[in-house]
Amino acid sequence: DPEFATVGLTEAQAEAEGYRVLTTYLQLDRVPKAHVMGEMLGGVLLTAEQGSGRVLGVQMLCPRAADIIQEATLAVRFGLTVVDLATTVHVYPSISDGLRQAAQRNAVAQNLL
Repeated sequence: DPEFATVGLTEAQAEAEGYRVLTTYLQLDRVPKAHVMGEMLGGVLLTAEQGSGRVLGVQMLCPRAADIIQEATLAVRFGLTVVDLATTVHVYPSISDGLRQAAQRNAVAQNLL
């Protein structure tokens, strides 16, 4: 069974606090390691502030989510951006690469990459 982990604000919470946000979702079946493991149920939901790309929150449903969320926790705590996550080298193939891919999609959608 996949694990669920969350850090920071959801899209609704961020909007309620007055942020303009862009939320991107990456289905787990887009992550090569998920195919290797035969566990493609789930995904990564990343909410970032529009314009700055600052990571406001992440929700994950995937194998090892409780371990992988630590990277997102650091991003939220220290004000990192989707560009920071997208351009950080990740082990490949790994489930944690899903967080990088979600950040990359968000950065591209905001024209930050």
